[in-house]
Amino acid sequence: MKKLIALVGIAGLATIMPATPAMAEGATVTQEGQCGGFIPTEDGGIGDFLWGELHSVVTKKGSTSLVCKFTFEPGIIDTARRASGFDCLTFAGTTTDSKMVASPDGYATLTCKINANKA
Repeated sequence: MKKLIALVGIAGLATIMPATPAMAEGATVTQEGQCGGFIPTEDGGIGDFLWGELHSVVTKKGSTSLVCKFTFEPGIIDTARRASGFDCLTFAGTTTDSKMVASPDGYATLTCKINANKA
């Protein structure tokens, strides 16, 4: 099983942004701070570590969506790479509903979700 804990940085843990529709439902929106991710290997494994910028939404029911954006030196990889199903730590707990995508132009995105409505 692939393992990685996507780390959410201390900065931004308590940052709440101006009113949004999500906040009207009692959600906490965090758009500052750092998070950890990686450049996937060709076979979808965990490669080089990256630090990125955090965006997280946690609803009052406990669902969460964490998205991290990363940049790295273009040309390190020659094709898009993907990984999924690894452990990802969010503000609402750990999930394996996770995806990491990196492109040859030096951009990567980590997405982790917890749906509190699923049993």
